[in-house]
Parts: sequence; C-alpha cells; structure tokens
Amino acid sequence: MKKLWKAFAVCCAIAMLGSAFTACKSDDDDDDDPVAVTGVTLSESSVTLQVKGEGSGEVELKGSVILTATVTPENATNKKVIWSSSDTNVATVDNGTVTAVGKGTAKITVKTEDGEKTAECSVTVEEVVKNEDGSTTSKSEETKEDGTVVKSETTKEADGSVTEKTTETASDGSVTETTKETSADGKTVTETEEKKDANGNTTGKTETTTKKEADGSVTEKVVTIDANGIVTSETTVKTAEDGSKTEESSGNAKIEITFED
Repeated sequence: MKKLWKAFAVCCAIAMLGSAFTACKSDDDDDDDPVAVTGVTLSESSVTLQVKGEGSGEVELKGSVILTATVTPENATNKKVIWSSSDTNVATVDNGTVTAVGKGTAKITVKTEDGEKTAECSVTVEEVVKNEDGSTTSKSEETKEDGTVVKSETTKEADGSVTEKTTETASDGSVTETTKETSADGKTVTETEEKKDANGNTTGKTETTTKKEADGSVTEKVVTIDANGIVTSETTVKTAEDGSKTEESSGNAKIEITFED
C-alpha cells in the first residue's frame, strides 16, 4: 500500500512540474511576440540647402543636413527604415544624411520595413553666387502641384540690405512678380506686387512701404495702381507705440447714376 501511495505522489509531482513548465513556456512565448510598428516621424518637415553657383567666389554654404527618423512605438521589434529621394539630381540621402546636388526641390522619404509607414521632408536647394561687389545672390526654383512655377532670387548686399524677387508663373501663363527690399537697418521694407496676363500686360500693381519711425511708431503706406498706371487708392496707417492707429486714405472712385423717366 505504501508503494502505491509513493507512486501516486511521484506522479502528482511530475504532473505539477509539467504544468509549471508549460506555464513558464507560455509566458516566454508572450514575451517573444513581435511588436508592430505604428508610425514614423522625421526631425524636420522642410529644409533649405545650398550649392555653389557657376562663377561664384568663395562662399559659405549649407550643403547637407542630418534627418533623424523616430519609429513608434519605442519597443517596436523591427525598427529598420529605408530612405529615398524623389530627385537625386537635387538632393541625395544616405542613412538620413541629405546632401545638396543641384538647384530645385525634392522630397526625402523614410519608410519603415515593418508596416511601410512613411514620413517626408521637403528639400529646397538654392544656387548661391558670391558677386564681385561682395554681395551674395541665391536662386531657387519650385514647381507646385497645380503646375505653378515659382522662381526666387535673394540678394544680400555687403551693407546688410536685402532684395528678394519672386516670380510665380501659373499654368495659364499669368504671372505675379513680387519684389521685397529691406534696408540695412531693417527699419524700412518696400514690397511691390505686379500681376501680368499671359501676354505680359500689367493688370494691376500694389506697392506697400513699411517704416519704423524713431519715436517707435510704424507707418504703412499701401498704393494700388491699375492696368493703365493710374493710382486708384492710397492708404497710410500709422500705428503708435501704444497701439493706437491713425489712417489716411485717398483715391479715385467711379460713380454710376441711372435716371428714370
């Protein structure tokens, strides 16, 4: 009888050990379950890089940038990513390091190996030229999704003044030209916007001058000119240091009168 009890006890012990082993194995299996990737982000959404223009003197350039990809969740099993550039003639990417190649725009895309989650960074590459007079000119060009071509040119003079010129050509041939001039002390900004039709005829023009006065006030003058070169309105707003405003307006108005019998 004692032998039977002893055998029974041994069987129970073996069974309990087996159950414990199975439970431990199950827990280990749970720990080994892969954690899926849910998303990825980039450290920058847009950057501007530079390349040296033809005939330029020595000029300091920002020719590359390092983008950091963050995969979520933090404990994802497979955090490997793949980098690509939409236009390698503009910019290349190698493991997150973006290098400027030529003037234009490109999109840098990072894609996760697990789940193919993506994030993008828009890259604009400017062509920079150091002029003989000491000024620096940078040029860039972009084509938008609607077909509009945007060309920009910024010249920084040796004295610190800046001139920015932007030309937007729509798919229908119409053009908007904008020129912004900022004085060396930054106190005076003059911006001119001129619109032209597909034939090059001016359809309208607006001139805005903003000036910071010595007493702390700011004066903004807006002049509107029609296709014939006639000033149709002129508005001057002076904003005092305390926020109060004074406005003066003038212009031409067309009044149409209808007589009834």
